[in-house]
Amino acid sequence: MNTRLLLKVQNAILRNPAAFRVEDFETDITGLTVQAAGMSPTKVDAYARSRALLRISAAQRDALSFLHLWPSQFQSAFNPAASTKAEKGLNALIAVSRITHFVRTGC
Repeated sequence: MNTRLLLKVQNAILRNPAAFRVEDFETDITGLTVQAAGMSPTKVDAYARSRALLRISAAQRDALSFLHLWPSQFQSAFNPAASTKAEKGLNALIAVSRITHFVRTGC
């Protein structure tokens, strides 16, 4: 697992929490992974690229990328309809915590 790249993704989320959107391949964990590696994500290959860059399985990539597959403590705390700056900031912190959990557990 490429933990250094995941740390870059966490930093990108924290630098611009309002831009993080879990349902958008360009600004979700997958897209930010590709961007942190210096590439542009495209809908066609963002998921394959992120998996290769992170050196994880497809199942791990899905567990990291898709909100409905996040562990319940993160899934229930995340607000996909966040509209205020505070809500988006909280979502960013939850996403960063989700990545930390992933690094520690592999799922």
